Amino acid sequence: MTCDIADTLIEAVAAGDLALEGELEAHLSGCERCRRALAVARRVDAVLRAERQPSVRPDLVATIRTRIQREHWRLEQAFDLAFNVAVSLAVVGVLAAVYVVVAAGVGGLGVNTLSEIAGAIALVAERVRPLVSIYALAVGLLAMTAGVWWWAEHGFDV
Repeated sequence: MTCDIADTLIEAVAAGDLALEGELEAHLSGCERCRRALAVARRVDAVLRAERQPSVRPDLVATIRTRIQREHWRLEQAFDLAFNVAVSLAVVGVLAAVYVVVAAGVGGLGVNTLSEIAGAIALVAERVRPLVSIYALAVGLLAMTAGVWWWAEHGFDV
């Protein structure tokens, strides 16, 4: 056994977690440096055992848990606020676009313009139709992901 290996075992021997036997005992009988290291480790262990253990308040765990939950709630509220602001801005943008179209005078558009718009909508619908199953799958996966996220956040506490 080398001194490097013995060094990794000395603390465990000093603490009483490992018995002094076999190769380690043989190494210590022939190595003054490792014997001194073991003696120092035993003295340090004795001093640490003699020290009074600090007392812990009985409500410490509850206090820490409450603080963590409060911080988690604050972060959730900030995220919810940001999400709601983003959705509100999107709705306002859509409403503004609808207002601009209506204010431009849809009634003033000619029959040709309206038929071109209807044709464009039909073309988009025709191109999207083969992809509907992919979109449905994507929405399903998104819903499942949201469900797993909710379960991870709240499922254990229920």
